[in-house]
Amino acid sequence: KIIMEKQTSSLINQALTGDQKAFSEIVNQYQEKIFNFVYRTVKERELAEDITQEQESHRTLLFCR
Repeated sequence: KIIMEKQTSSLINQALTGDQKAFSEIVNQYQEKIFNFVYRTVKERELAEDITQEQESHRTLLFCR
């Protein structure tokens, strides 16, 4: 777990410097967890998919600034 945290921390630092590959890896790493959280909250698969997709779009836009 500590190794995973160090890897994630490293990816975050790389993403903050503009590394899109690192950013994509972070998104891929947490995408399923985010979806599962949203799905448990709204209890509708289609709505959870829409929310998750919208949330990913916002992250991408923020990263591209």
